[in-house]
Amino acid sequence: MPTSSITGRVYDTDLNVPSSTPNIVLRSERDSSQVTGTVTDKSGSFTLSGLRPGRYSVELSFIGYRTKTVGDVAVAPGATRDMGKMTLQQTAVAVQGVEATANGATGIPH
Repeated sequence: MPTSSITGRVYDTDLNVPSSTPNIVLRSERDSSQVTGTVTDKSGSFTLSGLRPGRYSVELSFIGYRTKTVGDVAVAPGATRDMGKMTLQQTAVAVQGVEATANGATGIPH
């Protein structure tokens, strides 16, 4: 049976520029198990190839962006499903702070 593929391009919603290296995870629509994954190239493009025909969900994620999932993506035998331009929206990232303290010592022997 011929294999299928899914292609697409990922852009930053606010800046309307390609997003390089977001994670693309393909999951089975049936049980949500991970089938395969990749990252986008510098132009924001990705290809998931060697797929069996079926129904999938495509998950886009990247640090500093909201995760986006597109469900019910049908792939026919031997076909390429082009997802077109997909967008990720920036979000604030909570990072634990670093605490710095001074004790007055200079590290120089007296």
